[in-house]
Amino acid sequence: TSSFTSVRIHDGNVLTNTFVTGGIISSRGCDISVSSSFLESSNANRGGAIYISTESSFTSSTLTITNTTFENNDALIRGGAIFISGSTIDIDGGSIFRGNNAGFDGGAISGSSTSGTINNALFDSNSVQPLLPLSINVRGGGAIILFAPNSISGSSIVEITNSTFTSNFVQENGINGGAIYAEGTALALLKSNFFCSNEARGSFTFGGTIYGDSDTNVIFSPNENIIQCSLNGLTDTFSVFPE
Repeated sequence: TSSFTSVRIHDGNVLTNTFVTGGIISSRGCDISVSSSFLESSNANRGGAIYISTESSFTSSTLTITNTTFENNDALIRGGAIFISGSTIDIDGGSIFRGNNAGFDGGAISGSSTSGTINNALFDSNSVQPLLPLSINVRGGGAIILFAPNSISGSSIVEITNSTFTSNFVQENGINGGAIYAEGTALALLKSNFFCSNEARGSFTFGGTIYGDSDTNVIFSPNENIIQCSLNGLTDTFSVFPE
């Protein structure tokens, strides 16, 4: 396990190599813990600040984030602040994700075949704004995307509780989910969250607040609070495709 406590790291940049990941931290098969820290203004292709992955030759790993701020990080492709694949994510303690951007999906967090919990977090002004010409791989999720191949069942459930999503957006035509996007066998389990002023701004888009590739991708608790979210300037909350 590698632990980072009470550190401030900024201006990490690994974009000089097309395949390099994690502007500040990159890990394959190692548990990572970050607490009471500030990670800002860093860049990578996947995981502007942190990249963590479990590959076939490694055991499963866990990313733990507590009381940490991610601000103004960028990913050319996925996960403006964090890209996590085949691993467990645990975010708690008032962590903040603000002003992060990704070119393809997951303005703050991109989770592939990922399980875990996100509790008491703030996602503010994160975005998906393509930095390269649009391709069929662009999905969305201004704050969070969760995805898993249909061949994987029951292994990609992320519970999101007591968190706030404000002013997150996706910018271009055909990009969906102003705050959250879920597809494949991934499941976003939402409990007692607050959503305000999230947007899907382009044409041919779905889900000003939340987009699910099917009606099994997102489960709401009765007390979700969603206000003033929009799709192309019109009030919109949750879209399922195909409808």
